[in-house]
Amino acid sequence: MNGEARRVAAADRLPGIRRMSIWLMLLWSLLSLGFYPYFWLGLRAKHFNRLHSNAKVKVTPIVFAAVASTVTPFFMEPLPDVPPTLGFAICVAAQLIFWGSLAWFYLQFFNARRAMMDHLAAFDTPEENYSRISALWTFLFVNLYLQFRINWAVTGDEQEPAGKA
Repeated sequence: MNGEARRVAAADRLPGIRRMSIWLMLLWSLLSLGFYPYFWLGLRAKHFNRLHSNAKVKVTPIVFAAVASTVTPFFMEPLPDVPPTLGFAICVAAQLIFWGSLAWFYLQFFNARRAMMDHLAAFDTPEENYSRISALWTFLFVNLYLQFRINWAVTGDEQEPAGKA
C-alpha cells in the first residue's frame, strides 16, 4: 500500500477521533487540577459511540463523577456543629459516593476501550494489531494510554510503538 493510501486508511480507522499530543494532555491535566480526563472523555463519547461496537460510553457517569469529585471532599471531614454520629454517617456517605462515582467513571473508559477494540479489529493485519489495547495500561493511565492508542491507529506508520521497526 502506498503512503497516501495508507494515510487515508489510517484516517478511517477511528473516524472523528483526532490525534493529540500526550504531553499536551498531561499539561492540560495538571493545569485543570486533574479534571481534564472528564473533559477528554466527555468530548469524545459521541465519537466512541459511533464506532462499530455494542460498547457505549455514557455521559451521565462522567458528569456525575466530575460533580461528585468536586463536592464530596468537603463532606469527608467531620463537619462543625454536627453531632458525631451524624457527622460520621455523612463522611461515610461522601466516601461511598466519591468512590462509587469514580468506579462508574472508570467503567466508561473501559467502554471506550472495548468500542475501540471492537472497531479496530477490522483493521488488524499480521504486522499491526490495532485492536490490542491493554486493560492494565487503561486502568493505570486511562485517557493518556487511550489517546496513545488512538494516535497509533489514526497516524498509521507515523507513530509506531517502541520496538517496531
